[in-house]
Amino acid sequence: MKKLIVMASALIPATVSNAAFAQAVNYGDLQELFGEPVTTSATGKPQRQSEAPASMVIITGEEVRRSGVRTIPDILQNYAGIDVNRYATGQREVGIRGANMPLNPRLLVMVNGRQTYLDHYGYTDWSLLGIEMSEIQQIEVVKGPNSALFGFNAVAGVVNIITVDPLSTGNSFHGSAQGGTDGTYELSAVGNMKINDKVGMKFSGGVTEANDWKGITADHDPARENFSAELVAQLASNIRADASYTYSKSRQIMQAYQYDLYNFTTTLESLNGSVAADTSLGLIKAQVYKNSVEQDTPGIGNSISNVVIAKLEDLFKIGARHSVRLGLEYRRDELEFVNEDAGQTYYSVYSGSGMWEWQVTDKLVLTNALRLDKLNLGHGPIGDPRFPYTQADYDRSMTEYSYNSSLAYTIDDETRVRIGTARGVQAPALVGFGAATQLPSGFYYAGSPNLNASINQAYEIALDRNVAAINGAFNITGSLTKVSDFLAAGQNVTINLPTAEYPYVRLTEDVIGDFKAYAIEATLRGRTMNDKLGWAVNYTWTDVKEDFLSPATEAIISLDEGTAAHKLNVKLDYVDGPFNAYVVGRYRSSTEQRLVTGPGYRDLGGNVTVDAKVAYAMDNGISLWMTGENLTANNAAGLSVFKADTRVLMGIGFNF
Repeated sequence: MKKLIVMASALIPATVSNAAFAQAVNYGDLQELFGEPVTTSATGKPQRQSEAPASMVIITGEEVRRSGVRTIPDILQNYAGIDVNRYATGQREVGIRGANMPLNPRLLVMVNGRQTYLDHYGYTDWSLLGIEMSEIQQIEVVKGPNSALFGFNAVAGVVNIITVDPLSTGNSFHGSAQGGTDGTYELSAVGNMKINDKVGMKFSGGVTEANDWKGITADHDPARENFSAELVAQLASNIRADASYTYSKSRQIMQAYQYDLYNFTTTLESLNGSVAADTSLGLIKAQVYKNSVEQDTPGIGNSISNVVIAKLEDLFKIGARHSVRLGLEYRRDELEFVNEDAGQTYYSVYSGSGMWEWQVTDKLVLTNALRLDKLNLGHGPIGDPRFPYTQADYDRSMTEYSYNSSLAYTIDDETRVRIGTARGVQAPALVGFGAATQLPSGFYYAGSPNLNASINQAYEIALDRNVAAINGAFNITGSLTKVSDFLAAGQNVTINLPTAEYPYVRLTEDVIGDFKAYAIEATLRGRTMNDKLGWAVNYTWTDVKEDFLSPATEAIISLDEGTAAHKLNVKLDYVDGPFNAYVVGRYRSSTEQRLVTGPGYRDLGGNVTVDAKVAYAMDNGISLWMTGENLTANNAAGLSVFKADTRVLMGIGFNF
């Protein structure tokens, strides 16, 4: 069996392509063969999770469905090194290794290699992913900078969500409905249709609505709706094409700029197309997609933004011990505020990248990745006399490099150690470069063309060991992250007093400062009771040290006191035929959460939260379940200034 696994590992790069071609990987079959998930998110090269040169978490679709979670962040918070704040019922923010914050700009999120990160404000709206939980194949989380593979904004980590492949799945349908306390309801449907052996289609859609937490006054309760369609065609034995369309809409109150509350209504439409071919020159992939976003935010302004990304990549081997990936990328980002006369802000980015993996010996592997990005900034005609910059001020460019380097050594069949370093680059959000809007206070808010990129330098060392006695594994990782010229759109501004030229108060985007984050993560997992019960325990220690430029900023933003120093998660996952039960308990040490208006500051002591689900699947394809969120009635469960509530839901699902 060991020989078979080694042979199959060598064949993986010859059968599938890089992360953007993730749909071509038959994840289920490969996981069954290797006894562990296969990923492409660490280097762009398909490899077993245990071989990845970076700290990773891979969550299977089966675990997502057994857990009963309603959003991706709800399950991510159960893993070491991942911080999740739920600032309101609909707003969840995810950070890696501390320093989480409203509208966190440092985590790149993708679906099947397509960016869902919103460049205009620089954050991820988890309600706009355009997917249903039942169509997830697996969730891949890379902890630490990965800009060398994915470009700007993958500075703290990457979340790549892989959905099921209609060609591999065949004809199937899943529908579900659930509802419960506090006006919570959700409808969802996913259909796969295999037209023939070479063409498959998938459709998915859903709606969700719920009452917001008590104490939050909003124009509307949080809700989301989405629809997506995908067509996959095997054009030849070595050529595959994929086309998809996604529509998503969310409305919710969010804690945002200067830690204040705003009502967001956001609509995203995405068109994506790709072609991949296995050629004599390697596995070549071309991809083009466009994301269009319309956002209505009373108090800030209405905006329209577009991003177009085109990529060309080639993955090939040189001899038996060298794997190489080369890539070119072009992107164009545009932002304009409606009913404002300050014109359009835009930039173009030209990128080249490369990855080299060298199997030095049977036990030693060196992996290096390097990327160069050149950003050309520009601005359309400016008709607003209040705007403090000219078009000429925007005629500038910046060039930044990023890299990942890792050395992994396999001590024996059960033990592996890894050291690594990485440099990530975070580009300013478009609103930071060129926002122009009148605030309700009467101040004029403006971006600044003088902003530069924020740099994220990280170091880590890790030990992974299989533990046969518990049918599981142990991991411990230590890391240091240094962030310089930290950027967060709207979270720090320079106040410009009236002058003869500009007789009004202007708030202009600026750099916040620097910070460091030290972290230790430890995970122990196993299976027992004839493989019916899976369990896991993980602990994270995090210490964030700020060095902000302004005392006023420190009074508003608290990355250190806002990060729990100690986090402990305990999970039990029981499956016995048609019955399954999933329980997770979470402990978070004390934090301080802030909001400029409303409650202001809130000190949260150490707190414990428990979520659970029980489900039963009948022979006729119908499933029944009950889930409970925050069963300990812990009002600090969200790590928010607002008090979280307890919700209980009942659901029914149909599988055909």
